[in-house]
Amino acid sequence: MNLFTINHQLYPTNLKPLKFQTPLGNLFFNCQVFDESLLTTQPTKIESFKSENIISSWISDDYIVEFIRLNFAPKLPLGMKIDDCIFAAWRIKSLRKMIECNFTCSLDSDLESFPESGEGLIAQSFENEYYKLSIGTEDEEYLQRRAESQYWLPNHFKAKLNADQINYLHNGIEITLPKLLQSEKLQIHFIASWSSKKNPEISTWYAVDQSPEEIAEKAGIK
Repeated sequence: MNLFTINHQLYPTNLKPLKFQTPLGNLFFNCQVFDESLLTTQPTKIESFKSENIISSWISDDYIVEFIRLNFAPKLPLGMKIDDCIFAAWRIKSLRKMIECNFTCSLDSDLESFPESGEGLIAQSFENEYYKLSIGTEDEEYLQRRAESQYWLPNHFKAKLNADQINYLHNGIEITLPKLLQSEKLQIHFIASWSSKKNPEISTWYAVDQSPEEIAEKAGIK
């Protein structure tokens, strides 16, 4: 792999990296580069590590795209409890020309969603009689901070990012970024968590409000 550094043995796998089954329906992660949807494009390589954690890549003459999906245990306040949580992150490098990227995390369900955002967090939640599921990502202010420090976002993004580029969908969240110039790199992540209604319903909100740097470090990823 070229963009993620993983301190674990990697193995070939037939698992589908951009689809994940939950009690409320399948989660789908997608990146669209130009007019190409990577959800419907076969990866150049798919590998697994530490059970069902997955890293996959798409390589062309114009870009390198890598996607990583991790199961992890989030830090939660006392009394909070969830059933499961996954971290999904995209890293992209433009090789030859400007590219425009669009990212979505969506739930394949007829359930009505509702926003549950907070400081630094854009979150969308779903629930039925038995379960609640939340999807979260960084808001525009946190993205601007990363651009300013040039942590996996180019500096010129700071002046171009705004709230209109992160949108609530009826079934998830969409992020549309400014154009990535030649040789520039970026990272965008989503966190999804779900829990039985037997647990405090706000638990999934806390679970998706996590630091991507801390998650990666704990998982042995750079």
